[in-house]
This record gives sequence, structure tokens and C-alpha cells, in this order.
Amino acid sequence: MAPTHAQRPRARANEEMASISGQRKKAADMAKSIDDFAEELRANIANAQVRELSVEPTVSELITAAQQTFSNLFAAVSKFDGILREKFGDKAAIQIAMGTNVDTKARIVRGNITFDRVGVGQKQIQIAIQGDRIWFDDPAFQFSHGSIYRRDYDHNSIDDAIGRLLQLTSAFFA
Repeated sequence: MAPTHAQRPRARANEEMASISGQRKKAADMAKSIDDFAEELRANIANAQVRELSVEPTVSELITAAQQTFSNLFAAVSKFDGILREKFGDKAAIQIAMGTNVDTKARIVRGNITFDRVGVGQKQIQIAIQGDRIWFDDPAFQFSHGSIYRRDYDHNSIDDAIGRLLQLTSAFFA
């Protein structure tokens, strides 16, 4: 038998109470599920190691690392400078300077190689070192790598860059 007009509001109120009670039960079930997830996460990370924050290297540490990684380049510039001084005295030099701009977060050390000759002038080649890569800001150092042109070298290919530096040095001081 269908509810009477007077019974309808009471039936509707009972349905709403049941709905609210169901929502509360779902929320309680959900809280239990979240706790289950939380416990699973605790179990998953129980054996994880806590890592220390990496400390940014100092400027001098970055410069030292760059000099060690590309020691052949630094030695070549020093040797070239000695040969130029034998020939021209104090009127010619090739120098490498590092640390003109250092980004410790990105671990990039910038510097330059400077050619200097009295009566001729100066030429500077900007360089940037990051880890085991060095980049030369001069088209003379450009080489083809597949379909792209690059100006960066690693410690294994630095002899190619030194060969290009030798050509530039010879052309500048000849």
C-alpha cells in the first residue's frame, strides 16, 4: 500500500538519513583505505636510504676540476705560450684564463683563451666547461657530427680541439 500524504515526508526524511549515514560510512571506509595506503607507503620506503643534499662546489673546486679534466689543453696553451715567448719575447702571448664567469649550480666554468701580439692586437675565444665537456665559442672549432654542427668536445676528443687551436695560433702569429 502506498504511503499516505502524511507518511511521505517521514519516508523522505528516513531516506535522507539513510543517505547521510551511508555517506558517513563511505567516508569512514575511505579513511580506512587512506590509512591502508599510508601503511603501504611506510612499508615501501622502510629500507630507503636517506640521501644528503648535494653541496654546490666552490668556484675554486670547479676550476680545479676543469683544469684536471682538460689538462692536455692547459698544458698545450702553456707550451704554445713558451714557444711564442722564445720567438717574440714579451711581445706575444697565448693565455688561458678560467673563472671569468662561474655558475656553481649548473657547474659551468667560463673562461677564455687570449692571443696577444704587439702590433697585431688581441683575439679571444670564449670557452665554457661543464663536467667532461668543453665548448668553444669560435667557428674554427666547429665540426660535423652526423647532420649537425658542434663546437663541444669531451676529454677523449680534446686533442682535436688542440689541433684546431694550433692552427689558429699559427695563423694569428705567422
